[in-house]
Amino acid sequence: MTNLSHSVTISPDSPVVVRDFLAIVRDSPAVVRDFLAVVRDSPVVVRDFLAGVRDSLSIVPDFLMIWSVSPTI
Repeated sequence: MTNLSHSVTISPDSPVVVRDFLAIVRDSPAVVRDFLAVVRDSPVVVRDFLAGVRDSLSIVPDFLMIWSVSPTI
């Protein structure tokens, strides 16, 4: 019969590791909530970005018209 005994050594850093782990567990709901807020707001961000692109493109014809009639130096 084989005797499998294990010795457990507690590191001096163990309390710090446990504290940090518990902080991660404590902060997890906030991280999930913030992630869901980003997902929820993404369509609005995309819509606003596309509106900015559309507005930028609407300036191009005016710019070309001004450039084509301006006197050359």
